[in-house]
Amino acid sequence: MGCNRTTNKLADSNFRDLSVEPLPQRALSFPAEIEDSLGWGNLVESPFKKKQEEFRFVLTSNKAPYHLFKISNRKGIKGESVLFWEKETSASLTDAFQNMEQHLNGRCSEFKETAQYQYCTPIYSVEPNWEQIYNALERDSIWTLSGQSSSAQSGNSWKFNTQVRHGNYYRSYSYTNPDQSQKTPEILNALSVITQLNRVSESFFKTDNFKS
Repeated sequence: MGCNRTTNKLADSNFRDLSVEPLPQRALSFPAEIEDSLGWGNLVESPFKKKQEEFRFVLTSNKAPYHLFKISNRKGIKGESVLFWEKETSASLTDAFQNMEQHLNGRCSEFKETAQYQYCTPIYSVEPNWEQIYNALERDSIWTLSGQSSSAQSGNSWKFNTQVRHGNYYRSYSYTNPDQSQKTPEILNALSVITQLNRVSESFFKTDNFKS
């Protein structure tokens, strides 16, 4: 990972300079099939101009559906969100899969599938203020949070995975059950980031998957 001092927004973190270093492995915590199906592609390999920026987030728990978000700052700030869950082969789980479609019927514009997943694009009751969310994420140090490798376990174990890119500078990190960790300034910032994402989720349906 690059650690040279620079003026980019990731300067105070352990980042990778994609213009001079080998490309890192695609983030395994993100559903690559869905990213490709949506036309997002691999964040590491996507062409970026010097000042273009993007955040991607996945929130997963032991309760589907999971949440996938993208917020970009290219020609203006824009955001997208997706609900997704794994496909299963057994008859009983297939029934549960169909029940998920029924559960989300009227809340999503359409349902799509890949080899491993089904997903849908939620319908907003009120379009999120993506610029406001973007600014809040920056205030919460989204670029430089260090992430954590492990945390306290519970019956409702959940994980928050992040990718950020600023021009050719990139990094990824994750938190597991951050609400159960010691409330350091960094953990509080991570929980604040999750609160921003939950506000997006609340604009299309209520969820109790993730605490913050």
